[in-house]
Amino acid sequence: MSHLIVINQEQPDKDSLRITVEALRQGEIIIYPTETVYGLGVDCENEQAVKNLYRVKKRKETKPFLLIAADREMVRNYVNEVSDFGHRLMDKFWPGPLTIVFKAGTNVSQLVRGGTTEIGIRVPDNMLCRSIVKELGRPITSTSANLSGEKECSTIEQIPMAVRSAAAILLDGGKTRGIVPSTVISITADPPEILRDGAVSRDLIENFLNINLS
Repeated sequence: MSHLIVINQEQPDKDSLRITVEALRQGEIIIYPTETVYGLGVDCENEQAVKNLYRVKKRKETKPFLLIAADREMVRNYVNEVSDFGHRLMDKFWPGPLTIVFKAGTNVSQLVRGGTTEIGIRVPDNMLCRSIVKELGRPITSTSANLSGEKECSTIEQIPMAVRSAAAILLDGGKTRGIVPSTVISITADPPEILRDGAVSRDLIENFLNINLS
């Protein structure tokens, strides 16, 4: 049975964080707000939880999940290397709605990676998200709280019942600040490549890097 918790996104209380992190450690799915849209989270190192997430989303296992990290130090534990482009993008846009795709470290499950050699990670501009991940000690998945291919949700009420009922914890932080998911940029190529347009505009990234992106 799902447990609904009303929570302050910028000042999450310790009891709610404890309950949420315990659910993640037990392999459960959580629903949580970010600065963009509501997401579905599981412990990225729990393969059974990741499999359950694919099933709930009705998503092909060849499509990787993105991850949320607490800080740049945590990111270093899950990637192979960080290029100069990567350091510059993190300096400018983190915390924030920019997901950066790196060469994955060997400790990142192939299931999370969708069988690829890459992993997308971001540090969100949301204290609740960062607090959950910091307390857990490792990243959680960052995928929109909907069925695969359907519209993203900015409130708990918009999330399909089939998705809500699959989550052990529903963190209701009210309406999210944005309605557009994060921008996804790969730094595994030179120059970087934008894989998904989103909350950080292409023009802003191009002007910052002083290059044209494909």
